[in-house]
Amino acid sequence: MARDTDALAVEPHAQHSAAFGVNHRNENVPPPDARKRTGGERIDDRDGKCHPGMVPSPPRPGLELSRGRSIARVEPLGPKLAEGRDSEIFEHGPGRVLRRARDGRSLVAEADIMRHVREHGYPAPEVFDAGEGWLVMERLEGKDMLAAMSRSLRGIKATGMVLADLHHQLAKIPAPEWLRAGPGADGDRVVHLDLHPLNVMATPDGPRVIDWANARKGDPATDVANTWSLIACADPPGGLFDKIVTKLGRGIFLNAFLKECDEDAARKAMPAVVEWRVQDRNHTDSERARIRKLAQ
Repeated sequence: MARDTDALAVEPHAQHSAAFGVNHRNENVPPPDARKRTGGERIDDRDGKCHPGMVPSPPRPGLELSRGRSIARVEPLGPKLAEGRDSEIFEHGPGRVLRRARDGRSLVAEADIMRHVREHGYPAPEVFDAGEGWLVMERLEGKDMLAAMSRSLRGIKATGMVLADLHHQLAKIPAPEWLRAGPGADGDRVVHLDLHPLNVMATPDGPRVIDWANARKGDPATDVANTWSLIACADPPGGLFDKIVTKLGRGIFLNAFLKECDEDAARKAMPAVVEWRVQDRNHTDSERARIRKLAQ
């Protein structure tokens, strides 16, 4: 499916405010070879290379290491670039960022699924390393899909079609055996379960999908239904005028997205998605009420 490049126009020097891919660079950060090392480094067990800033720490009781990887406490090599409820993002050398989870959970499985989909040609960021509470990944230039979208009728529709195409591409990728099953019907594909415009970066190289924390094994129709619920039910920001404009634009976007997907299959998957989605503590009461209506 052809992609309308106007819909994902990127301002090269725009600052992205979401958790990944902030492109505001700090020119005062010295190159890696000029930084003073503190002695905290280890040999990565996959590529055999020595990575600065990684201080080995003993495993916590009961911790199961994923596929033989060691745990390391990682200190950022540069300033904080962005933060959200879930994570903080730091500059971490040329072309890299360090993501640190606030709750300290392991990000190894998230890194593994990003590597898996990249190996199948899917546009996810490159991951360099990950461990207990941290992940080092490629730094992305650009904005999220919503911020980059042209506000014209044509641009809104075209962006909805791009999002549908990203779902189609992902639906072709078999899930690895170790990936846990998601909500809804059984399936053997990778499902993202958070694939909405704020988790798609519009970069000069095309769209890149971020935030794989919810990724599971399942039925692609479940992924489409989940995106449907997120787009249709999120609280609109601003005053009355902004809410009216948001509602109209959201309807156009959603119609364009669903037109390119199997809407009937997604509708059948919706009850299981609703049951799973309303348990998300990040939703407001009004959002949960709207989500529940989708299953009626």
